[in-house]
Amino acid sequence: VEINIMTTGDGPFSGDLVWILSGAPTSGCTVPGDADGIEELLVRLQQLPSFDNEAVVSAMGSTSLAHFLCWRRQPVA
Repeated sequence: VEINIMTTGDGPFSGDLVWILSGAPTSGCTVPGDADGIEELLVRLQQLPSFDNEAVVSAMGSTSLAHFLCWRRQPVA
């Protein structure tokens, strides 16, 4: 349903980034930014319609506690 990145004030060159993949109201997971396979995950996420690569770039350069919305499922009409 939604993909976010959360950063801490520890970066940008340490493990300070976490992907938050949210599903239905009670489902989802978090993935550390330095997890094995993260490059492949990003390639897949970038295939989602209207995925915001600029949010990813901003998150990668963040040096503070911040939240970046990368994608949100559009409501079905």
